[in-house]
Amino acid sequence: MSSKQLNIINSNETDISGVILFVSDNSENYGVRLLLEHAKINVQCRDSIVSGFQYLMVDEPVILIIDLAVENNKGLEFLKKLRRDIKFQKLAIITLIKDDDFYTAGIDSLNHGADYFFSFPFINNFFIAQVTRAMHRFAAMGDEAALSLNITNKELPGILQYFETEMKTGHVTVKYNEQVANFAVFNGRMVSASMGELNGLIVLTEALCWPETSVVFAEDELTDSDKDFEYEITSVLMNCVVEMDEYNEVKDLLPDENACFHQSKDPGIDMPQAQVDMFYGALEGYSTFELINGVGVTERQATMYLHQLITDGFLTVEDPPLNNYQTNCIKYYEHSRIEDKIVQVRAAIANIVVPISLSSKAQASVTDWISPANKIVISGDNLDHMNVFMKTLMDLYTSHVKVKPPIHQKSRNSFITRFDFGNKVLIDILMLPDVSDPGLMRNLHDYLEDVCAVIHLASAQDQETCRATKRFHRQIRKEYKGTFFHIVPRVMSNQGKFMFKINCLHCGFKLAVDMDEAGFSGDCPVCSKSLAIPNSMDNLTHCLTLPDDLPIAMVEIAEHEQVRDLILMLLDTVIKSCAADIDDVTNGSNTDLGGGQSVKRTQIEIAQTQQFKLDPNLMEPSVITVDDDVELINDSINPDELLDDPANTQERELNDVLDMLSDSTSEHGSGKFRADETDFDIDDLINEASDTED
Repeated sequence: MSSKQLNIINSNETDISGVILFVSDNSENYGVRLLLEHAKINVQCRDSIVSGFQYLMVDEPVILIIDLAVENNKGLEFLKKLRRDIKFQKLAIITLIKDDDFYTAGIDSLNHGADYFFSFPFINNFFIAQVTRAMHRFAAMGDEAALSLNITNKELPGILQYFETEMKTGHVTVKYNEQVANFAVFNGRMVSASMGELNGLIVLTEALCWPETSVVFAEDELTDSDKDFEYEITSVLMNCVVEMDEYNEVKDLLPDENACFHQSKDPGIDMPQAQVDMFYGALEGYSTFELINGVGVTERQATMYLHQLITDGFLTVEDPPLNNYQTNCIKYYEHSRIEDKIVQVRAAIANIVVPISLSSKAQASVTDWISPANKIVISGDNLDHMNVFMKTLMDLYTSHVKVKPPIHQKSRNSFITRFDFGNKVLIDILMLPDVSDPGLMRNLHDYLEDVCAVIHLASAQDQETCRATKRFHRQIRKEYKGTFFHIVPRVMSNQGKFMFKINCLHCGFKLAVDMDEAGFSGDCPVCSKSLAIPNSMDNLTHCLTLPDDLPIAMVEIAEHEQVRDLILMLLDTVIKSCAADIDDVTNGSNTDLGGGQSVKRTQIEIAQTQQFKLDPNLMEPSVITVDDDVELINDSINPDELLDDPANTQERELNDVLDMLSDSTSEHGSGKFRADETDFDIDDLINEASDTED
């Protein structure tokens, strides 16, 4: 045990540093923000119950100050719901109200869990003195533990042995992310261990496998009910460390995060159910990370299960789905004999004149569906965007042949449109359900007959969507290995901006940012940490781990000329792949499959967007959506009670709520980001979180 650790352990100093969160329609109400800042107290201001709740999900303020008048006097309801939730029962809460002579509302807030209230007008110095005193008091209450420190897994055994050497008695809490292990020690001996449904020494093994932990020890008397067994800590550590070492060795042997799994033999009848679920999850395209964290057992147990499935020959590991992209493309078309047909289709589409002219009298054509036709598949993560893209394609066809293309419903959210240019020049356009559709992965094989190219519209780039897209990659590339374009669609929002979604790197909430402001910096409206808006195509490449030779383009999908040029580029790539020699690729020759131009990170010419240099001082308003990171949301708050009617919340311009000259401790920091309550659905988030934790 180092002297530094001992000093930390025995420190009884009260730390009063921290943040006060003020929730009010206006941060200037009652002069609270200015008073606290003048007293050099760190204050974060949020202008709605939703944004206040979001902040509580990612940070722990020392005190929460609620203006009971927030959102038309909904502050008391917010207080009630917080106090009903176990995670917020110890949160220090002060309420503010313009009260009557009898302090009715203030007393009512005390009866529902507030720790103190102020009635406006109040004496400024008295307010600051009371808040400062409360910060000292609540900080001291939260510091009752005799020990509190953050350590690595290599240091945890030494801390536990310290309890044994010093003959400590009390409760030990070890935390890693959302996982919590609880231990009890009596006269230096371990007498209980629990973590969720796990009990016994396996809990210690799990805790030792966590890479880093937060350890809190509270000296306390134990009763007989607190004691389940009695072991010397040093002895049990020796046994657990052996299992920890085995886990660390196996963890290093796991397949690449993007690897594909194929079935080698049926699962054994004696397999644990979690291992069976993992087996079928692997066949449905789930990644190594998702398999380890999604089967309802600990990460260590899941890691050992997956390793056993591979070593015992139930699963075969193959390369990530987009590896060797060009080589696989050429092999896919090598014996297809579709080149002449694609050349004819390409010539027909090249003859479409833009701008187009649509006739209101155009009728649906009658087509022979029996004749075979090659197929272009349209996939994506946003059905609305996919429908916009399909409409643009259909408009192009209708303007050229003067009749509407026939449509055949294939399944829910999926249909085929046949473009018949005459003289047996045919091409089918198949729109799939979005990648989050649960039926898509199970039935994907049924869609892949006669496919010559795939266009994937990557509308969102948040973690959840990218994981679904990667599952789609793993499934579709098992059978289809031809041309695969990824498109960043530019679709104008109601605010006149071209938006795409990302996750905050710090708190994980989903944010919608303007792709034309790439390079600008701003503050996340939830955690207030600084972020830079990434380039949408570079960010997509990173999030989906796309290889350098896979085509990416940015397209305004409602613009006919851009969509026509995209299809021409796609068909050029197919034609070049059909004509390419596989030996040129395998020998390292430079083979361009881009249809005569580079399609990697390409913006269709008239869709060029200006790229900006990083400017941390820029304060222009932008629009942001705070959406769903399910791991952050508490599952015991009733969202319908918290937000009486989430559908009634309205998106507001940032200028209405932001002081453009405020610093990072003000309401939302920089104007590049803001919370968009229109897209924020706490109900969905909490339900998903509950499902995950269950």
